[in-house]
Amino acid sequence: MKRLLCLLLVGCTSSSSSSSSSQPADHDAVERSARILYSVEAAVVAADTAFDFGDTIDPNATPEQNVARVRGHASAPTCAEVSATADTVTVDWGAKCVVGAETLSGTMTVKITVAGIAVSYANVSVSGMTAPAAASFVTTDGASFTVTFDGGDRVTAADANGAIRIDGTVSGVGIDGVVYIRGQCYAREGKILAFGTTTYELEALTPINAQVAVTNANVPFDSVELPPYGSCGVQ
Repeated sequence: MKRLLCLLLVGCTSSSSSSSSSQPADHDAVERSARILYSVEAAVVAADTAFDFGDTIDPNATPEQNVARVRGHASAPTCAEVSATADTVTVDWGAKCVVGAETLSGTMTVKITVAGIAVSYANVSVSGMTAPAAASFVTTDGASFTVTFDGGDRVTAADANGAIRIDGTVSGVGIDGVVYIRGQCYAREGKILAFGTTTYELEALTPINAQVAVTNANVPFDSVELPPYGSCGVQ
């Protein structure tokens, strides 16, 4: 069995002389790609908290009608302070708002127009994952959204039987069929394609052990540990 790779703050040494151990995965690529994925997940999960994918946005409704629907859904957690104008819903989770199995903080503004939904995030965090400053969401069915970030990077985020599936490319990191179940520490399936050299495949046990199967420069390895965030991945 090839050696287990270690990541981040854990230093590793090995006496193995196998060809796989002579080409260790790039720890910096692991760190950066995972952080990018976490930011995307935070943006998507925060949005899903405000306008439940598959249940809230009606593409055939007027912006005013969708504002009312979003306001009603976002107001469900009693710890959230929600206000609205004719075309905008503001959700303030404060310093700590527990929604299901997740803890949210910060303020999110959802502006709804005929063209789509413009979302801004002010210090928004989801269980330790930090959202970017802004994103736009466009949908034709209310369940699958095209999400565009500043700079033009784009992913598709869709309801997946209660989970969220994410596909696309952000800052050079490919996100291929990543399925995140709300409240779990890490996604449970899909691949992260890091800067064209390293592939990390998420598995059923990844939410528990933070381990992903790794291929670096076409050389397979056993696994590598994703970086921690919040209380996730902390031993």
